[in-house]
Amino acid sequence: MDDWATQATDWVERGVGAIRDRTVGPAQQIVKLIVYGVLVAILAITAFVLFSVLLLRLLNLFLPDWAAWLVLGVIFLAGGAVAFIFRTPRGAAGNNASSGAVGPAGAKEKERSA
Repeated sequence: MDDWATQATDWVERGVGAIRDRTVGPAQQIVKLIVYGVLVAILAITAFVLFSVLLLRLLNLFLPDWAAWLVLGVIFLAGGAVAFIFRTPRGAAGNNASSGAVGPAGAKEKERSA
């Protein structure tokens, strides 16, 4: 009779362990990825702001105030233009194209009634 109780306990323990390995493990990996991603984003934004301030201060040493701001503005404008060139057009990623959105709200309903 003791064998049966031990076998049942082992069977339940294996089942619970298998379920835990399939659920908790991937969930922990996803949560770690989110936490580290947010941490890296915060550090990157902080470094970007500090580098921008440093660049402005260094430019102010050698240029008049208006020229330093102009140089920094041109740098940010160029960065924005590069980001604009490499953007993903709306609907190309599949999110908007598969949603069935045609344009302004209600355009799909007008299309159906016609």
